[in-house]
Amino acid sequence: MGESWYGSSTYFDDVEIRKKPDCHQPVQDTVTIGMDSIAISWTGNSERYAVAVKGDTTIVDTVSVAKFVINDLTPATKYKDTITITGVCGEEVSEALKLPLNFVTECAPVAAL
Repeated sequence: MGESWYGSSTYFDDVEIRKKPDCHQPVQDTVTIGMDSIAISWTGNSERYAVAVKGDTTIVDTVSVAKFVINDLTPATKYKDTITITGVCGEEVSEALKLPLNFVTECAPVAAL
Protein backbone atom coordinates (compact mmCIF):
# COMPACT_ATOMS: atom_id res chain seq x y z
CA MET A 1 0.00 0.00 0.00
CA GLY A 2 1.14 3.52 -0.66
CA GLU A 3 -0.08 7.05 -0.27
CA SER A 4 -0.64 9.55 -3.05
CA TRP A 5 -2.22 12.96 -3.47
CA TYR A 6 -5.55 11.18 -4.08
CA GLY A 7 -5.44 8.90 -1.02
CA SER A 8 -4.39 5.30 -0.39
CA SER A 9 -3.10 3.31 -3.34
CA THR A 10 -2.46 -0.37 -3.93
CA TYR A 11 0.33 -1.54 -6.21
CA PHE A 12 0.49 -4.92 -7.97
CA ASP A 13 3.56 -6.58 -9.38
CA ASP A 14 3.87 -9.59 -11.70
CA VAL A 15 0.24 -9.57 -12.82
CA GLU A 16 -0.83 -12.25 -15.30
CA ILE A 17 -4.05 -12.02 -17.31
CA ARG A 18 -5.38 -15.32 -18.60
CA LYS A 19 -8.16 -16.20 -20.99
CA LYS A 20 -11.24 -17.73 -19.33
CA PRO A 21 -11.16 -21.51 -19.86
CA ASP A 22 -13.26 -22.78 -22.76
CA CYS A 23 -13.44 -26.27 -21.32
CA HIS A 24 -16.28 -26.22 -18.80
CA GLN A 25 -16.87 -28.70 -15.98
CA PRO A 26 -19.35 -31.43 -17.01
CA VAL A 27 -22.77 -31.26 -15.33
CA GLN A 28 -24.65 -34.42 -14.31
CA ASP A 29 -27.74 -35.12 -16.41
CA THR A 30 -29.19 -38.61 -15.87
CA VAL A 31 -28.34 -41.95 -14.26
CA THR A 32 -30.23 -45.04 -15.47
CA ILE A 33 -29.86 -48.32 -13.58
CA GLY A 34 -30.60 -51.58 -15.37
CA MET A 35 -30.42 -55.27 -14.53
CA ASP A 36 -26.77 -55.63 -15.56
CA SER A 37 -25.69 -52.06 -16.33
CA ILE A 38 -25.76 -48.42 -15.30
CA ALA A 39 -25.71 -45.50 -17.76
CA ILE A 40 -24.53 -42.04 -16.76
CA SER A 41 -25.03 -39.00 -19.00
CA TRP A 42 -23.93 -35.40 -18.56
CA THR A 43 -23.82 -32.12 -20.41
CA GLY A 44 -20.62 -30.35 -21.39
CA ASN A 45 -18.81 -28.63 -24.22
CA SER A 46 -15.68 -30.80 -24.42
CA GLU A 47 -14.25 -32.61 -27.44
CA ARG A 48 -13.88 -35.75 -25.31
CA TYR A 49 -14.14 -36.84 -21.69
CA ALA A 50 -11.81 -38.79 -19.41
CA VAL A 51 -13.89 -41.15 -17.27
CA ALA A 52 -12.62 -43.00 -14.20
CA VAL A 53 -14.73 -45.37 -12.11
CA LYS A 54 -13.28 -46.53 -8.79
CA GLY A 55 -14.76 -48.64 -6.02
CA ASP A 56 -16.49 -51.98 -6.54
CA THR A 57 -15.83 -51.48 -10.28
CA THR A 58 -12.60 -50.05 -11.73
CA ILE A 59 -12.63 -48.58 -15.24
CA VAL A 60 -10.59 -45.82 -16.90
CA ASP A 61 -11.64 -44.74 -20.40
CA THR A 62 -11.94 -41.79 -22.77
CA VAL A 63 -15.20 -41.15 -24.64
CA SER A 64 -16.24 -38.61 -27.28
CA VAL A 65 -19.91 -38.46 -26.25
CA ALA A 66 -21.42 -37.28 -22.96
CA LYS A 67 -22.55 -40.74 -21.90
CA PHE A 68 -20.86 -43.70 -20.25
CA VAL A 69 -22.25 -47.19 -19.65
CA ILE A 70 -20.90 -49.72 -17.18
CA ASN A 71 -21.89 -53.19 -18.42
CA ASP A 72 -21.57 -56.74 -17.13
CA LEU A 73 -22.89 -56.02 -13.65
CA THR A 74 -24.63 -58.70 -11.60
CA PRO A 75 -28.42 -58.41 -11.21
CA ALA A 76 -29.79 -57.51 -7.74
CA THR A 77 -26.35 -56.51 -6.48
CA LYS A 78 -25.34 -53.46 -4.45
CA TYR A 79 -22.48 -51.37 -5.89
CA LYS A 80 -20.56 -48.50 -4.37
CA ASP A 81 -18.39 -46.56 -6.81
CA THR A 82 -17.24 -43.03 -7.55
CA ILE A 83 -17.17 -41.85 -11.14
CA THR A 84 -14.97 -38.90 -12.09
CA ILE A 85 -15.61 -37.16 -15.43
CA THR A 86 -13.18 -34.57 -16.77
CA GLY A 87 -13.69 -32.60 -19.98
CA VAL A 88 -10.74 -32.57 -22.41
CA CYS A 89 -10.49 -29.71 -24.94
CA GLY A 90 -7.21 -30.04 -26.84
CA GLU A 91 -4.48 -29.27 -24.28
CA GLU A 92 -6.98 -27.92 -21.74
CA VAL A 93 -8.90 -29.96 -19.15
CA SER A 94 -11.94 -28.95 -17.14
CA GLU A 95 -12.62 -29.19 -13.46
CA ALA A 96 -13.75 -32.74 -12.66
CA LEU A 97 -17.33 -33.82 -11.97
CA LYS A 98 -17.27 -36.42 -9.17
CA LEU A 99 -20.37 -38.53 -8.62
CA PRO A 100 -20.69 -41.00 -5.75
CA LEU A 101 -22.67 -43.98 -7.06
CA ASN A 102 -24.40 -46.14 -4.47
CA PHE A 103 -26.93 -48.30 -6.28
CA VAL A 104 -28.53 -51.72 -6.58
CA THR A 105 -28.99 -53.27 -10.01
CA GLU A 106 -32.46 -54.45 -10.98
CA CYS A 107 -33.52 -58.05 -10.32
CA ALA A 108 -33.35 -60.60 -13.10
CA PRO A 109 -36.71 -61.67 -14.53
CA VAL A 110 -38.34 -64.61 -12.78
CA ALA A 111 -38.42 -67.72 -14.93
CA ALA A 112 -41.84 -69.17 -15.71
CA LEU A 113 -42.90 -71.97 -13.39
